[in-house]
Amino acid sequence: VTYQTALRTVFRMQIHAEVAPGCCPGWQKRSPRDLSCAKPVCSEPCEHGGQCVRPDLCLCTDGFTGYRCHLDIDECTGRNSCQQRCTNVHGSYQCTCQAGFRLADDKYTCDLCLNCTQEFQDLQEKLQTLEESSRQNETFADMKRQLENLTDTRKQEYKLEHIQQQECVTTTFHLPQAELKSSLKTAVSQYEAARRDLETAGASTEPSPSTDPYELDHHKMPLDRLASLSEQISILEERMADCKSTLIDVSTCRLTMQLL
Repeated sequence: VTYQTALRTVFRMQIHAEVAPGCCPGWQKRSPRDLSCAKPVCSEPCEHGGQCVRPDLCLCTDGFTGYRCHLDIDECTGRNSCQQRCTNVHGSYQCTCQAGFRLADDKYTCDLCLNCTQEFQDLQEKLQTLEESSRQNETFADMKRQLENLTDTRKQEYKLEHIQQQECVTTTFHLPQAELKSSLKTAVSQYEAARRDLETAGASTEPSPSTDPYELDHHKMPLDRLASLSEQISILEERMADCKSTLIDVSTCRLTMQLL
Protein backbone atom coordinates (compact mmCIF):
# COMPACT_ATOMS: atom_id res chain seq x y z
CA VAL A 1 0.00 0.00 0.00
CA THR A 2 1.40 3.40 -0.99
CA TYR A 3 0.57 6.53 0.93
CA GLN A 4 0.98 10.08 -0.51
CA THR A 5 0.75 13.34 1.37
CA ALA A 6 -0.96 16.31 -0.33
CA LEU A 7 -0.94 19.93 0.99
CA ARG A 8 -3.35 22.69 0.24
CA THR A 9 -3.71 26.35 1.24
CA VAL A 10 -6.97 27.50 2.66
CA PHE A 11 -7.92 31.22 3.27
CA ARG A 12 -10.56 32.12 5.71
CA MET A 13 -11.95 35.64 6.16
CA GLN A 14 -12.29 36.81 9.75
CA ILE A 15 -13.46 40.27 10.87
CA HIS A 16 -11.53 41.76 13.79
CA ALA A 17 -13.09 44.78 15.44
CA GLU A 18 -10.85 47.25 17.33
CA VAL A 19 -11.69 50.64 18.72
CA ALA A 20 -9.09 53.40 17.72
CA PRO A 21 -9.30 56.62 19.68
CA GLY A 22 -9.47 59.94 17.57
CA CYS A 23 -7.34 63.11 17.96
CA CYS A 24 -8.50 66.23 19.70
CA PRO A 25 -9.11 69.40 17.63
CA GLY A 26 -5.81 71.12 16.75
CA TRP A 27 -3.84 67.90 16.85
CA GLN A 28 -3.10 65.07 14.50
CA LYS A 29 -0.92 62.00 14.18
CA ARG A 30 2.51 62.35 12.71
CA SER A 31 1.92 59.17 10.67
CA PRO A 32 -1.01 56.76 10.26
CA ARG A 33 0.80 54.10 12.30
CA ASP A 34 1.22 56.38 15.31
CA LEU A 35 -1.16 55.88 18.13
CA SER A 36 -0.63 59.31 19.71
CA CYS A 37 -1.69 62.68 18.34
CA ALA A 38 1.56 64.64 18.83
CA LYS A 39 1.50 66.97 15.83
CA PRO A 40 -0.08 70.43 16.34
CA VAL A 41 -2.20 71.91 13.60
CA CYS A 42 -2.06 75.65 12.62
CA SER A 43 -4.96 76.83 10.54
CA GLU A 44 -2.73 79.52 8.92
CA PRO A 45 0.84 78.74 7.85
CA CYS A 46 3.70 80.26 9.78
CA GLU A 47 5.67 83.02 8.00
CA HIS A 48 9.34 84.07 7.95
CA GLY A 49 10.65 80.65 8.93
CA GLY A 50 8.38 80.11 11.95
CA GLN A 51 7.31 76.64 13.16
CA CYS A 52 3.93 75.49 14.45
CA VAL A 53 4.38 74.34 18.09
CA ARG A 54 0.82 74.61 19.37
CA PRO A 55 -2.55 74.69 17.71
CA ASP A 56 -2.64 78.02 15.79
CA LEU A 57 0.58 79.14 17.47
CA CYS A 58 3.94 79.56 15.71
CA LEU A 59 7.43 79.75 17.14
CA CYS A 60 9.06 82.74 15.35
CA THR A 61 12.65 83.46 14.43
CA ASP A 62 14.52 86.53 15.69
CA GLY A 63 13.03 89.80 14.54
CA PHE A 64 9.42 88.60 14.05
CA THR A 65 6.44 88.05 16.29
CA GLY A 66 2.72 87.29 16.13
CA TYR A 67 0.74 84.05 16.20
CA ARG A 68 1.95 83.25 12.68
CA CYS A 69 5.20 85.32 12.75
CA HIS A 70 3.86 87.98 10.42
CA LEU A 71 4.89 91.05 12.45
CA ASP A 72 8.31 92.72 12.36
CA ILE A 73 9.85 93.61 15.71
CA ASP A 74 11.22 97.18 16.00
CA GLU A 75 14.41 96.54 17.95
CA CYS A 76 15.26 100.25 18.04
CA THR A 77 12.33 101.18 20.31
CA GLY A 78 13.86 99.50 23.34
CA ARG A 79 17.37 98.76 24.50
CA ASN A 80 19.81 97.83 21.77
CA SER A 81 23.54 97.37 21.26
CA CYS A 82 24.09 100.44 19.09
CA GLN A 83 26.39 103.11 20.52
CA GLN A 84 24.86 106.10 18.71
CA ARG A 85 22.03 105.44 16.27
CA CYS A 86 19.80 102.47 15.52
CA THR A 87 18.03 101.88 12.21
CA ASN A 88 15.29 99.27 12.01
CA VAL A 89 15.30 96.96 8.97
CA HIS A 90 13.06 94.05 7.98
CA GLY A 91 13.61 91.34 10.58
CA SER A 92 16.62 93.02 12.18
CA TYR A 93 18.33 96.38 12.84
CA GLN A 94 21.53 98.18 11.89
CA CYS A 95 23.72 100.60 13.80
CA THR A 96 24.72 103.93 12.26
CA CYS A 97 26.91 106.83 13.39
CA GLN A 98 26.59 110.58 13.55
CA ALA A 99 28.46 112.99 11.27
CA GLY A 100 32.17 112.88 11.96
CA PHE A 101 32.14 109.25 13.06
CA ARG A 102 32.51 105.93 11.29
CA LEU A 103 31.09 102.52 12.19
CA ALA A 104 33.71 100.22 13.68
CA ASP A 105 34.40 96.66 12.64
CA ASP A 106 32.13 95.26 15.37
CA LYS A 107 29.14 96.99 13.64
CA TYR A 108 27.99 98.50 16.94
CA THR A 109 30.46 101.15 18.10
CA CYS A 110 31.58 104.31 16.29
CA ASP A 111 35.09 105.73 15.77
CA LEU A 112 36.05 109.36 15.22
CA CYS A 113 36.49 110.19 11.51
CA LEU A 114 37.50 113.75 10.58
CA ASN A 115 37.32 113.17 6.82
CA CYS A 116 33.73 111.95 7.19
CA THR A 117 32.36 115.37 8.12
CA GLN A 118 30.38 117.34 5.56
CA GLU A 119 32.73 120.31 5.86
CA PHE A 120 35.73 118.13 5.03
CA GLN A 121 33.95 116.58 2.06
CA ASP A 122 32.96 120.02 0.72
CA LEU A 123 36.54 121.22 1.12
CA GLN A 124 37.82 118.11 -0.66
CA GLU A 125 35.43 118.68 -3.57
CA LYS A 126 36.57 122.30 -3.87
CA LEU A 127 40.19 121.16 -3.82
CA GLN A 128 39.52 118.66 -6.59
CA THR A 129 37.79 121.38 -8.60
CA LEU A 130 40.79 123.67 -8.18
CA GLU A 131 43.17 120.89 -9.22
CA GLU A 132 41.12 120.20 -12.33
CA SER A 133 41.05 123.91 -13.15
CA SER A 134 44.82 124.07 -12.67
CA ARG A 135 45.32 121.12 -15.01
CA GLN A 136 43.03 122.73 -17.57
CA ASN A 137 44.95 126.01 -17.30
CA GLU A 138 48.23 124.15 -17.81
CA THR A 139 46.73 122.43 -20.82
CA PHE A 140 45.54 125.75 -22.23
CA ALA A 141 48.98 127.27 -21.61
CA ASP A 142 50.66 124.39 -23.44
CA MET A 143 48.25 124.76 -26.34
CA LYS A 144 48.91 128.51 -26.43
CA ARG A 145 52.69 127.96 -26.47
CA GLN A 146 52.34 125.39 -29.23
CA LEU A 147 50.18 127.81 -31.22
CA GLU A 148 52.71 130.61 -30.74
CA ASN A 149 55.54 128.33 -31.81
CA LEU A 150 53.54 127.27 -34.84
CA THR A 151 52.81 130.91 -35.69
CA ASP A 152 56.49 131.87 -35.34
CA THR A 153 57.49 128.92 -37.49
CA ARG A 154 54.96 129.92 -40.12
CA LYS A 155 56.26 133.50 -40.07
CA GLN A 156 59.82 132.29 -40.54
CA GLU A 157 58.71 130.06 -43.40
CA TYR A 158 56.87 132.98 -45.00
CA LYS A 159 59.94 135.22 -44.70
CA LEU A 160 62.14 132.49 -46.16
CA GLU A 161 59.74 131.98 -49.06
CA HIS A 162 59.61 135.75 -49.65
CA ILE A 163 63.43 135.96 -49.68
CA GLN A 164 63.64 133.00 -52.04
CA GLN A 165 61.09 134.62 -54.34
CA GLN A 166 63.08 137.87 -54.30
CA GLU A 167 66.28 135.99 -55.09
CA CYS A 168 64.52 134.14 -57.90
CA VAL A 169 63.08 137.35 -59.37
CA THR A 170 66.44 139.16 -59.04
CA THR A 171 68.18 136.31 -60.84
CA THR A 172 65.46 136.33 -63.50
CA PHE A 173 65.82 140.08 -64.11
CA HIS A 174 69.61 140.07 -64.09
CA LEU A 175 69.97 139.12 -67.76
CA PRO A 176 67.18 141.39 -69.16
CA GLN A 177 68.56 144.33 -67.18
CA ALA A 178 72.05 143.75 -68.61
CA GLU A 179 70.60 143.58 -72.10
CA LEU A 180 68.65 146.77 -71.42
CA LYS A 181 71.84 148.59 -70.37
CA SER A 182 73.62 147.38 -73.51
CA SER A 183 70.75 148.59 -75.72
CA LEU A 184 70.78 151.95 -73.95
CA LYS A 185 74.51 152.35 -74.58
CA THR A 186 74.03 151.43 -78.25
CA ALA A 187 71.20 153.95 -78.66
CA VAL A 188 73.25 156.70 -76.99
CA SER A 189 76.24 156.01 -79.22
CA GLN A 190 74.01 156.06 -82.29
CA TYR A 191 72.48 159.33 -81.17
CA GLU A 192 75.88 160.94 -80.65
CA ALA A 193 77.13 159.68 -84.02
CA ALA A 194 74.03 161.02 -85.76
CA ARG A 195 74.45 164.39 -84.05
CA ARG A 196 78.09 164.60 -85.12
CA ASP A 197 77.13 163.73 -88.69
CA LEU A 198 74.50 166.46 -88.63
CA GLU A 199 77.03 169.03 -87.40
CA THR A 200 79.54 167.89 -90.03
CA ALA A 201 76.89 168.13 -92.75
CA GLY A 202 76.11 171.70 -91.71
CA ALA A 203 79.81 172.76 -91.89
CA SER A 204 80.63 171.06 -95.21
CA THR A 205 78.55 170.49 -98.34
CA GLU A 206 80.44 167.34 -99.21
CA PRO A 207 79.13 164.16 -97.68
CA SER A 208 81.58 162.25 -95.52
CA PRO A 209 82.06 158.70 -96.63
CA SER A 210 80.98 156.14 -94.00
CA THR A 211 80.24 152.45 -93.87
CA ASP A 212 77.86 152.73 -90.90
CA PRO A 213 74.27 152.57 -92.18
CA TYR A 214 73.16 154.82 -89.31
CA GLU A 215 75.66 157.55 -90.17
CA LEU A 216 73.83 159.40 -92.99
CA ASP A 217 74.53 162.80 -94.42
CA HIS A 218 72.08 165.63 -94.53
CA HIS A 219 70.80 164.45 -97.93
CA LYS A 220 69.84 160.93 -96.64
CA MET A 221 69.16 161.31 -92.86
CA PRO A 222 66.14 163.41 -91.90
CA LEU A 223 65.91 165.31 -88.64
CA ASP A 224 63.03 163.15 -87.36
CA ARG A 225 65.48 160.24 -87.05
CA LEU A 226 67.35 162.16 -84.36
CA ALA A 227 64.08 162.90 -82.57
CA SER A 228 63.14 159.20 -82.65
CA LEU A 229 66.50 158.16 -81.20
CA SER A 230 66.21 160.78 -78.45
CA GLU A 231 62.72 159.54 -77.56
CA GLN A 232 63.88 155.91 -77.42
CA ILE A 233 66.79 156.90 -75.14
CA SER A 234 64.34 158.62 -72.74
CA ILE A 235 62.10 155.55 -72.70
CA LEU A 236 65.07 153.27 -71.97
CA GLU A 237 66.20 155.50 -69.09
CA GLU A 238 62.70 155.40 -67.55
CA ARG A 239 62.56 151.62 -67.88
CA MET A 240 65.98 151.29 -66.27
CA ALA A 241 64.82 153.37 -63.29
CA ASP A 242 61.70 151.21 -62.89
CA CYS A 243 63.76 147.99 -62.98
CA LYS A 244 66.09 149.32 -60.28
CA SER A 245 63.41 150.60 -57.87
CA THR A 246 60.93 147.72 -58.12
CA LEU A 247 61.05 144.12 -59.29
CA ILE A 248 58.84 144.36 -62.35
CA ASP A 249 57.57 141.47 -64.40
CA VAL A 250 59.88 139.81 -66.93
CA SER A 251 57.44 140.42 -69.74
CA THR A 252 57.67 144.20 -69.17
CA CYS A 253 61.44 144.17 -69.56
CA ARG A 254 61.15 142.01 -72.67
CA LEU A 255 58.57 144.41 -74.11
CA THR A 256 61.00 147.27 -73.52
CA MET A 257 63.70 145.40 -75.40
CA GLN A 258 61.30 144.84 -78.30
CA LEU A 259 60.67 148.60 -78.58
CA LEU A 260 64.25 148.96 -79.66
